[in-house]
Amino acid sequence: MTPAVALALSPTTNTTILLWSLAPYSPQQGHIQPWAVSLEGEREEHSYPTLHSLNLRFSSLF
Repeated sequence: MTPAVALALSPTTNTTILLWSLAPYSPQQGHIQPWAVSLEGEREEHSYPTLHSLNLRFSSLF
């Protein structure tokens, strides 16, 4: 499981993203994972009301 945090600031908008990604373990560097599942939460403040989103993503190589 790999966590990530992103913060984007501009004069008109603030965006905060939290991400958790799950993929099979591979001891080899640079090895492409056959699948991954990620959960991403985002908060965007630019006007009223503040926008919130939650995304669940699944990716697979075929």
